[in-house]
Amino acid sequence: MKRLSKKILPLMLGVFATGLAMGQAQIANLEGINYQAVAIDQDGQEIVGANIEGKPLFEREIGVRFSITDGPNGSETYYQDEHTTTTDRYGMFSLTIGLGTTTGAGTYANLLDIPWINGDQWLQVEIAADNDGNYRMVSYEKFHAVPFAFYADDVADSSITTDKIIDGTILNADVADATLDLTSKVTSILPPANGGTGLDGSTAQNGQLLIGNGSGFSLDTLTAGRGINIVNTAGRIEISSGVQGVNSSIAGSVNIGSAGGGCPGQRTLPAGETWTSSAIPISGVALGNIVVGSLNYDLQGCMMTTSVTGNNIIKVSIFNGTGTDRCFDGGLELRVLIVE
Repeated sequence: MKRLSKKILPLMLGVFATGLAMGQAQIANLEGINYQAVAIDQDGQEIVGANIEGKPLFEREIGVRFSITDGPNGSETYYQDEHTTTTDRYGMFSLTIGLGTTTGAGTYANLLDIPWINGDQWLQVEIAADNDGNYRMVSYEKFHAVPFAFYADDVADSSITTDKIIDGTILNADVADATLDLTSKVTSILPPANGGTGLDGSTAQNGQLLIGNGSGFSLDTLTAGRGINIVNTAGRIEISSGVQGVNSSIAGSVNIGSAGGGCPGQRTLPAGETWTSSAIPISGVALGNIVVGSLNYDLQGCMMTTSVTGNNIIKVSIFNGTGTDRCFDGGLELRVLIVE
């Protein structure tokens, strides 16, 4: 009968992340990867009916070393830890990879730091049958399926990169506060289709704005037109017209014509005559300003003009060219608009 060195026979490589809840992964509570196997003694006899040589190494203290590597050639060891355990009466033992003593031989100190997204991690199992540090490899197999649930924790480093998103889409629900900080993550031009400007980040000059050009945006300067003035300064654009309002409030009250005449109880402006008010003070008015006035009363066909007669002074004139005397109430409200 062929004699074999002491080894373990993996009956079940039960690999899963403890503490992973449906709907939300409790990343901080993940304990490790469960591993269960049976240790076989090289000096036992062949078990009838099964292709196994040796008998279970029962109730024996053994040393087990786990190494997670980057592929079948094991060119890089991602993680390695060692365990001391005692087999049961059937030679079976159960351990949790990740809860052993880290040897320091791996690139990463924690399982969650391993780039599981790569999908090419292998597990090497070694055993020291006498727990004397003399390890011999008993299996080297590739991880499948469930262990790669660990890569869901790649977002725990506060970053999402393209290679971490399988379908290239981020849903609003996947963003905690509905915002993404692109300040340090976008190093090239972000196209308009993706919410960017399509610009290379050139510094805008005074008065420049982002203006759509049909295919994206460009930095352009506003151009003044007829009657429009534009002043561009740092952080400020002032747009004004050549016509500036000085006053448009109530200027006071007027009494057109004179009392009596053909209008009992009212004031009369005879046909063919012009009534001119006394000086009305308006602050800010200067000669050359344009003045427009109005009354809260029907002028009944009479013509009204408003003019500047001096700095801060205006007058109102009403001409009755209707051919008939016109009657007006007293104390009419006068409003004026004065523009430079």
